[in-house]
Amino acid sequence: KGGHPNIKIDYDWNDSLHFETVTITQNQNFKNNPLYRLPLDIDLYYNGKIERKKIVAEDSVGKFHFDLPVKPDLVNVDAGKTLLCNKTDNKSKAELIFQYGHAPLYLDRYEAVSKIGNKYNVNTPEAKLIMKALHDKYSGIRIASINNIGELAMNDTNEVKAELKLLATTDSSAD
Repeated sequence: KGGHPNIKIDYDWNDSLHFETVTITQNQNFKNNPLYRLPLDIDLYYNGKIERKKIVAEDSVGKFHFDLPVKPDLVNVDAGKTLLCNKTDNKSKAELIFQYGHAPLYLDRYEAVSKIGNKYNVNTPEAKLIMKALHDKYSGIRIASINNIGELAMNDTNEVKAELKLLATTDSSAD
């Protein structure tokens, strides 16, 4: 049928049992859209390695458990970024920062910068990510960073102004 899934993704680490639970909730209007069968890849980042798991989310609320030796640095649902959906992915800011630096795809980095947004303080890891993204190899990510740089521009103006001037005069996509 037509339409698309609307999903919410939540994460929970159980320290005593050493497993990560990923909850995927489909919450689209079921009168107009079906409950979809969603085959997904999930990448688990821990101990400097990446482990890929294949799952199928086919219930309105699906819970998936992964036994791990340590708390993962990142759980990347839809690791290939192939799912067409509206997605609310409830990663922490620390996980988004890790995602920007370690997940391989453009959309991983774009999602991290966009979700960090403009709600951060100067001299935080989130602010450092926004500054780093000003130099990403893709212009779309640099633009997302510029769109979220307001807090830094207002409170750390000398460094930010210098970076923005440099981008305006030397960036291949300065327009």
